[in-house]
Amino acid sequence: MKFKKVIMAALISSMCLSSSIFVFAETNDLQIVAPMITESSSSLYTIQENPLHSTSQVITGELPQFTDMKDEALQTKLNKIITNLFDKKVADAKKINSPALNFQYEVKESEKYLSLLIYTYLSSGNTGSDDVTTIVLDKNQYKQYETLVDLLGPNGYKIANIKISQQMKAAPEYQYFTGDEGFKGTNSATKFYMDEHGKIIVIFNKYEIAPGVSGMPKFEIDPAMIKETTVHFSDTFLVDQIRMLPLRQTLENLGFELTWNNKIVTITRGEESHSIIIGSSTVDNGRTIDKAPLVSNGRTFVPISYFETVLGISYFADANANLFTLTIID
Repeated sequence: MKFKKVIMAALISSMCLSSSIFVFAETNDLQIVAPMITESSSSLYTIQENPLHSTSQVITGELPQFTDMKDEALQTKLNKIITNLFDKKVADAKKINSPALNFQYEVKESEKYLSLLIYTYLSSGNTGSDDVTTIVLDKNQYKQYETLVDLLGPNGYKIANIKISQQMKAAPEYQYFTGDEGFKGTNSATKFYMDEHGKIIVIFNKYEIAPGVSGMPKFEIDPAMIKETTVHFSDTFLVDQIRMLPLRQTLENLGFELTWNNKIVTITRGEESHSIIIGSSTVDNGRTIDKAPLVSNGRTFVPISYFETVLGISYFADANANLFTLTIID
């Protein structure tokens, strides 16, 4: 087994990144086409492209390789991710006798983040598969964000699910798959990156949640639109095994306004309006909640499920820190 490695220079202003391609070829007829130098519009880095060809496989494009990072362990980890990706795609191509395999990458950079997107295209007869691998780094802390929870906190998946579902509902019906083939929610394998404006972009592989004509669907999440608060376990209590949280403290920290008229509490946020009645489990046009709101020591408490099911507030209970984290996004 021959191992070929071609290094392509790439310089990132805050991190050194060099572009490389790793090719396994069973034959000795691997050819390197004359390299072509290209520059990005930002002029922060250059890419020297080295298309590679073989009679058994046609492998083109380029892959990056991190170099000269202060955190050598992180550098090794990131380069291993890229090498493993290449090995897997080459193996996949051989299994199906693919006539072509292409790698491309791009860098997205904001003041705080550097995101690397690696695209692979595996041709199979008249069709092909496109997928993307993403790496997101904090440029100042040399920290990798591997999941949406790493980036957004414990309610990260719930926040992403809400925004993605909203954007899908606003799109034409034919744009995305529905039912069992449709969007099933985000998880630790969900791909995402930070764009140049510091916004989170969740990206899916071609055919993953939509027909091929939709390409790689993308959904935007603006961290500036997220509000979060915490409530300590000691500031809550259980009633018949139902967890009750303070109403005013929790909601005002998340940008809601509350007004009292005897036992009726009106809750507003922008154009959104809700009402509850102290002592009644019926809210908002006949909906019911787990437990009626109650007053204890002059404070109103409501079941934690009310925040999520009625107000759209995601929550997470951290038993180690004895905290509830509640999050809402516009």
